[in-house]
Amino acid sequence: MIRSLQNVIQICVFISAMGILILTSPARGQASNQKTAVEIHIQEGVEPLAFAAAEIVNSLNPTEFGKVQVHDCHMQHDLCKSCWSIVLGLQRDLQKKFPSVAQAKLHEQGYILTVDPEKKLIIAAGAEKRGAMFGGLEIAEQLDLGAQIENIQPKTENPYHEVRIFKTNIPFGQGYIVQR
Repeated sequence: MIRSLQNVIQICVFISAMGILILTSPARGQASNQKTAVEIHIQEGVEPLAFAAAEIVNSLNPTEFGKVQVHDCHMQHDLCKSCWSIVLGLQRDLQKKFPSVAQAKLHEQGYILTVDPEKKLIIAAGAEKRGAMFGGLEIAEQLDLGAQIENIQPKTENPYHEVRIFKTNIPFGQGYIVQR
């Protein structure tokens, strides 16, 4: 009776140990269970960028990424070398530190999105604050559509129309307000 009880206990200990091992080991094909770190740097004083940063955070897969840090900064400090950095700001202020954004000829509400997988760096620079926000929202949209952060596609976009508005069964005319 004691010997069979010892066998049952040994079997239970073995099964428990195997369960813990399975739960804590990395999934097949993964090097480790460490999550990728992401930092989002938004240019201080550019209000719409906080909205774009929040949309990017919501679009990042929480099982793949740990806590995402958002920094409101002057872009003077160094970026993280071991994690992905997403920089959102105005083209005129970012072009000295990031020459890749200087090449684009942006119109009002236009943006350039550059990606450097080797440096783990994504930059969305706008001609003005709305353009920078649209660049950040483009990053969020690509992530929502299933792109991995390292596969975000670079893009330069200027609006087709001078004023961006949308209309859904609202008659144009008296009482309809468009803010520029």
